[in-house]
Amino acid sequence: MKIVRILAVPMVLLCLVAVSGKAVAQTKPPTLHVGDVPIGSLGLPVGSYLTIEGSTIDGMKTGGRTLRVDTVNGARLAQPVAIWVENMDALPNDTRCVLKGYETLRMVGAPPAYFAAAKEAGREATSPQLMWQVDLYFMATSAVSPGGLKISTGT
Repeated sequence: MKIVRILAVPMVLLCLVAVSGKAVAQTKPPTLHVGDVPIGSLGLPVGSYLTIEGSTIDGMKTGGRTLRVDTVNGARLAQPVAIWVENMDALPNDTRCVLKGYETLRMVGAPPAYFAAAKEAGREATSPQLMWQVDLYFMATSAVSPGGLKISTGT
């Protein structure tokens, strides 16, 4: 009976490692193809016409246009999402905002190719503030509230 227990413990541990290894393998970045439209941080495909509601985030590194969105198209989100808002002047502090527009994306930071090319050329590559990553943001097309909030004409 002791031998069965001694053999059972490593088998259980081996199964746990195999299961946890499978979970790690599933966290690799998605592969996008031409024509793919990813789901954005607001829960709908990037480019979908949305009405978002939330309040500004007042804090370091948030700028004056980060909105903590808690409602999308009238549906409350399980967790609020912080998103940068383009095409508007600074958002008012401590005020609930309702905006219409769409979530979109861009790549920011220096891509790995930048560092590889610098190394190949024998020159030093300076590191940017941001690592190479997707930046999701909201492109406002109109402001529902508060009154007086306007779309920027300069962007």
